[in-house]
Amino acid sequence: MKKRWLLSLSLVALLAACGDDDTKEQLTDTTVSDTGTTEGVNGELTWTVVEEPNEDVQVVLDMTEDTTFASVIYSMYAESYLILNAPGTVDITLDDTENILNIRVTHTEDDTPDDIEQTIYELSFAQAYDKIMVYENDEEIPFDIWTE
Repeated sequence: MKKRWLLSLSLVALLAACGDDDTKEQLTDTTVSDTGTTEGVNGELTWTVVEEPNEDVQVVLDMTEDTTFASVIYSMYAESYLILNAPGTVDITLDDTENILNIRVTHTEDDTPDDIEQTIYELSFAQAYDKIMVYENDEEIPFDIWTE
């Protein structure tokens, strides 16, 4: 427990240092293969599949267990990220209300349920949210959240 606390504290310190413009540019330096955009209540909501995570995201990946279905790295100042660990096919959409960001995951299992694939999405939105909700096939699910 103490080790996890120290790792979490280290992550918070690392992400807090990401406040200047040069670091924000580094956070969004990714290789992209799949994107989506929708118009939310508070502006445009965009998600992009990340092929190669940057160093900051990799730190969180190293600390999370691949048995956790969903994890969110939430930043009020730069891009946020969604990490999904699931067998089969996953697809996401975003929508929002005034203060809530909803992440909707459609998950279809395939014939190899033991083959867990990790998918990382970069999330972009126009404002900070008070609450984040994650849904899998229209059911609210628990998720890990990392914030700065």
